[in-house]
Amino acid sequence: MKRAARAALAVLAAAAIAVGGYTAFTYIKEDKSSEAMFSQALEKIEGTDATLAALDPFVEDPVTALEKGTWLAASSDISTARKSLDEAGALLQELSSRRLPKEVSASMGAAQRNVDARMGMIDAAERVMEKTSAMQDSLKRLRTAWSNLQEGDTLAREAAGLSSKAASVDEIKEVRDRGERATERFNDALDGFSAVATAVPGIKLEPYIDYIKVRLEALGYAGAADAALIERNKDEAVEQNDLYTEADAKASRLAKSLPSSVDQVILDFVKVQSLSEIEGYQAARAEATQSDADLRDYLGAQSK
Repeated sequence: MKRAARAALAVLAAAAIAVGGYTAFTYIKEDKSSEAMFSQALEKIEGTDATLAALDPFVEDPVTALEKGTWLAASSDISTARKSLDEAGALLQELSSRRLPKEVSASMGAAQRNVDARMGMIDAAERVMEKTSAMQDSLKRLRTAWSNLQEGDTLAREAAGLSSKAASVDEIKEVRDRGERATERFNDALDGFSAVATAVPGIKLEPYIDYIKVRLEALGYAGAADAALIERNKDEAVEQNDLYTEADAKASRLAKSLPSSVDQVILDFVKVQSLSEIEGYQAARAEATQSDADLRDYLGAQSK
């Protein structure tokens, strides 16, 4: 009986060794599989580097990005990057239910934060571009209004130049004609700026509107002075000309405060309206940069 017991114990010991060896082999195999899956997830993340690096200009100047078509050109790459990040996230989700090697386990959090941050960058950039796209009609109307304003300015300067040399009634009538055409252009400009100001509450168009109103006031005085000259009413002509000179000087001062371009007005407005998105983008970018560094530490350890 004792020999049989010893034999039984020997068999059990052998079986235990076999099971232990199988378990160790299984763990090693699982570790290799998990490492391979984690590497695959990191490759999918890394594959979005170029696309993510190109997002900054879209957030910094979305108006130019739309105008030059760079946003449209990048849309396919952005869609591909989003798909890659989704796939990386799915791999990380699957890994989270596994027994993981120490190094992979330690880097899982950084990888997930990186995926989330990159997705956040894309989402924020897309929302900024959506808000900018919604302003395209207003931008076109403002550009037309600006063109009318410039044409009005040109005609008004021509009228002023002719007025200084006008001696005959016909020459004075020519001055009035230029002034009336300038008034038409300024009124068109005023209509355009006012319409956008009404349609887009909060947009800063007051400098343009105030300037045009003073220009129209000055042209009204100039027209009255010309009419008085035609009627040979010298005193009235002098009085109206003095009022014109005062209004023209005020308009010149207001001109100095006009925004550099209507495009800049739209850009400033979009940035104000997209402040939360821009801040979200910057925060996501910072997180992506930090988690990138953490993942580089993992990759560096793996290469040793």
